Amino acid sequence: MNNQSSASIQNLAFVSIILSSLFLCFSSNLSTVAEVILVTPDNGHKCVSYLKKEGDTRQFCSTELLENEVSENAPQAKDEKWNLVFDKRKWTIGWSQETDDVTINEYILEGEKIDNWTELITTQYFPNLKNISAEAFVKKGFIPGLKEFKPEISFFPAENPEQELFWEFKIKDNPLNEQDEIQRVVSTENGLYIIHYVIKEADMGKSLREQWINNLKQASL
Repeated sequence: MNNQSSASIQNLAFVSIILSSLFLCFSSNLSTVAEVILVTPDNGHKCVSYLKKEGDTRQFCSTELLENEVSENAPQAKDEKWNLVFDKRKWTIGWSQETDDVTINEYILEGEKIDNWTELITTQYFPNLKNISAEAFVKKGFIPGLKEFKPEISFFPAENPEQELFWEFKIKDNPLNEQDEIQRVVSTENGLYIIHYVIKEADMGKSLREQWINNLKQASL
């Protein structure tokens, strides 16, 4: 087998791992979800927890938190890997989940709810995705899932995009799913780490963009 064929097979396996890691297991959580919907460009804004149905390539989500994720107490971040840099406003953990495949923490502004936010900071850690290309993760594992929303995509200058990548996507002309998101993706021998900052606006503007690029850059592992 030549190197090109071997690389293609590895890429296919890599994308498969990503897709299986990104979503909760649909079959195991179905009984605890208040409402499950098929994700479309018109209803994606309603999603709180994303789910994957075994044997189905379509994307589903729940419109409310899963019962086993709801607590009478304020949610606590689960094994946060990042030393995060926020702005001067008060942020609080809105939702967390930890599995063998992924740890996710979502931070919202004080006074907002995880199912009704204006700005969101999300951290993800994929322990099984070790020493993979950050650039390949984004271009082969993430961007294809955005195609139906026709995003405007930008990549920021990077010294080594295989190891670390900053990028942004904007969803415009789609009032129900309008958003502007910046991501920092870092690949290490311990796994893949991602920070997202997203605002529910078509364009966050130059000043806010520069601020959050700087905040994400200052975050450390």
